[in-house]
Amino acid sequence: MNEKIRYRYSVVIPHYNSSGLLQRMISSIPERDDVQVIVADDCSTDEEYEAVRNIEHKNLEVYRLGENGGAGAARNVGLEHVEGEWATFVDADDTFADGAFDVFDKNIDSVLDYLCYFVKVIDDVTGEASNELLCHDRIVRNFYENPSRRNLNLFLYRNNVCWNKLVRADFITENNICFEPSPVNNDVLYTLKVGIFGKSYKVVPVELYEWRIQWKSITQGRRTIEREFLFYLQAQKRNTFYKSIGLCYYPFYRSDMLYVLHFLKKRGLSDTIRFFRYKHKHIEEVKRAREAYLNLARQ
Repeated sequence: MNEKIRYRYSVVIPHYNSSGLLQRMISSIPERDDVQVIVADDCSTDEEYEAVRNIEHKNLEVYRLGENGGAGAARNVGLEHVEGEWATFVDADDTFADGAFDVFDKNIDSVLDYLCYFVKVIDDVTGEASNELLCHDRIVRNFYENPSRRNLNLFLYRNNVCWNKLVRADFITENNICFEPSPVNNDVLYTLKVGIFGKSYKVVPVELYEWRIQWKSITQGRRTIEREFLFYLQAQKRNTFYKSIGLCYYPFYRSDMLYVLHFLKKRGLSDTIRFFRYKHKHIEEVKRAREAYLNLARQ
């Protein structure tokens, strides 16, 4: 076994100025000798950082970034300190379901590269569970119920969130898997590599993670044109990869025509024109993005 392995599980949590929510997430993790909890603080305020340092939990480690680098950079810092046989990367404002780690215990196997599991959506205002399914969770459920070629491709290449996976740490190291230091979609590169390199995987048909709707979060608000462009760039990276492996059709490959229709429906004609003018002014960034994931298709 790797000399660095001291625990069965490592839970990595990026944090930025949300110590109250972080406390809730950490409280949902069982205090066991074999569970390591790593908080990578993304240069929060001194007051928030001090609040994080005062959280008490067994085997809790807190590391502070020297400057704000985003969730991807924070997750990579946490990854450097993983000493568990299995690692999962979660968000500070979510929680694990009761008994999640007991289910992990029953399903981990040394021959597996990763486990995937179902997610429950909870309204954080009312505390009530929602019948809504996240698109990534729907992909996992569909693959479990019907492992067709199409559903397999979606499971491997469009299941782009890190918090519904428990991944063997040696597998991460052996394949040089890490997070992209991008302001948006920072876990896409990580999850794509897990899907590409993973040879042995298993879906556990139990809701083990609770994704909590934060109505005031940045993901729930109206995006600026500049931020929409960042998501567009990430999609261009994926487009090249999908085209290279023969998945050059929706829902994998997304043409500019789909973006036109999307913007017209979501933002109206004025913002659609503004976006594509902005894209034209930054066309060199678009070209670089379209080359970024080419090497993935060659591995």
